[in-house]
Amino acid sequence: PQIKEGKKDPELVQEWEDPETKWIKEEKESESLWIHRINEEVDISVNDQEGSSSSVSESRSPTNKKQRSFTCDLCGRSLTSQCSLERHYRAHKGEKPFSCQTCGKSFSQMYSLNEHKRSHTGERPFSCQKCGKTFARMECLNVHKRIHTGERRFSCDTCGKTFSHSFYFKLHKKLHTGVKPFSCDTCGKCFTIGANLNVHKRIHTGEKPFSCQKCGKRFSRIDHLHKHRRIHTGEKPFPCLTCGKSFSRMRDLNRHKRIHTGEKPFSCQSCGKSFSQISNLNRHKKIHTGEKPFSCQSCGKNFSRFSHLDRHNKIHTGEKPFSCHYLPGSFSPTTESSIKPAEEERAVWERVGFKLQSIHVS
Repeated sequence: PQIKEGKKDPELVQEWEDPETKWIKEEKESESLWIHRINEEVDISVNDQEGSSSSVSESRSPTNKKQRSFTCDLCGRSLTSQCSLERHYRAHKGEKPFSCQTCGKSFSQMYSLNEHKRSHTGERPFSCQKCGKTFARMECLNVHKRIHTGERRFSCDTCGKTFSHSFYFKLHKKLHTGVKPFSCDTCGKCFTIGANLNVHKRIHTGEKPFSCQKCGKRFSRIDHLHKHRRIHTGEKPFPCLTCGKSFSRMRDLNRHKRIHTGEKPFSCQSCGKSFSQISNLNRHKKIHTGEKPFSCQSCGKNFSRFSHLDRHNKIHTGEKPFSCHYLPGSFSPTTESSIKPAEEERAVWERVGFKLQSIHVS
């Protein structure tokens, strides 16, 4: 599927920015944006002369050789050759003269068509020398390498957040502007980035265009599919540089890092207590609100935590999942978090001098 207007939900941008989302171009960002990014590699700086109307200028290189620059009349971008300029103009005109014979999709650049063909052939000619993972694009490999090096060269001046790729850095900067020009026709929700709107629309349509070839499960987002695939492959590409433990998701790694740093960024507004995980904070808040959202279907008793409800249910089912190496039989936890042996078992132990009140589960 092709994303026509931009990227993801603002709430989801945080996941996008990490290297996991290096595949986002597989959702096909707009051709003009992609071309501008490629042309940045061949961009040169041009000092415009006042009153100059020429689109071709000359400058001296350190080797005293003349360099010609070709400037786009529409956006002012400078390129190093007439051929590059002509290719660049296709972005403005919307020309896509190169078509895929397999699916009919058209592209403005031949190299984009060649890269697209690999989606049909499955060819992944670029491999990581560290972990052996392969990629269809060299750029994806270069971004992937930063997982191993930990390099995050792009830093936000506003909030200090760092990124491994300029593309996600540019997306992030748009969040600080507060401008949300893209709105949903169905619910009116507005978005900073156009493709966030495209992803959001799937909530209303129920569209899930990405499917797992292993189990058939479908997803509305390509990055969710990539994360799901790691269940089948066992891949854990995000290692902790402190202890070496690896994780399948970047957010799991970030959460793990707080064990080493002691960081507790989530604070309770009622009592000031801080937590390293948002889930722990949400659970703590129920102490102040008295909320007990988990209800027993057998007796109607309510609990603030699901684990407490799960333990309580064993009273009704008679399940006894705990066994003791010293006491005979098996036991089920009570609501007081204790294990009480049967009366006949209690009598046996009391005869040899033991007074058993309860054996508490730690």
